Amino acid sequence: MKALVDNDFLNHLVGKKIPVNQPLEEVIKTIFDGLGAEAYIHELVKEHELVLDTMPPRSRKVVISLFQKDYIKIAFLNKILSTEAQKDYYIKMFMDIYYEFKGELPFEEKKILTEWRRGKSLGEVHSLTMCLVDNFGIFLSDDDDSRKLKAIIEDKFSVEIAVLDRRKALDKVSELGNKKIERKVRRTLESDKNN
Repeated sequence: MKALVDNDFLNHLVGKKIPVNQPLEEVIKTIFDGLGAEAYIHELVKEHELVLDTMPPRSRKVVISLFQKDYIKIAFLNKILSTEAQKDYYIKMFMDIYYEFKGELPFEEKKILTEWRRGKSLGEVHSLTMCLVDNFGIFLSDDDDSRKLKAIIEDKFSVEIAVLDRRKALDKVSELGNKKIERKVRRTLESDKNN
């Protein structure tokens, strides 16, 4: 199974100082493995929202390591949308979801794959659109908008995508029993405070 990781989910995890002698990126990989998922991030989210220059050095190091070790891969649009028909389909779905969610469109159709504006939920809508188009079964996001968008998608397209925040992802890992995450590590990862 494939999981798409949102910027907020990742940012909350990489800012943690875990109480064990294990690299944080290995603990994060344990979450992905425990979910039985190969982790990806939408290329536009990585490009526009995962801003390494603004991260504390420790967090930046973990993010870089996650990508270098291929624990998180980049979901490139040109690999998923290789034909004009696929691009048109993606854009139509994006626009339908965005309009249903916000009651407006962020910009004209031809700019959907190239333009970006902060604070407009573009990352969540792009990511969930990619989940639909490329069969990602899980979307890892700590953003409340993601759950609202999930409801829109289920209603509009009759498709279910598991949208999991950190707590739900860790619950699912425990439930599946594939991997074990120590209780003190779990409490640190679930906390909204970075240390």
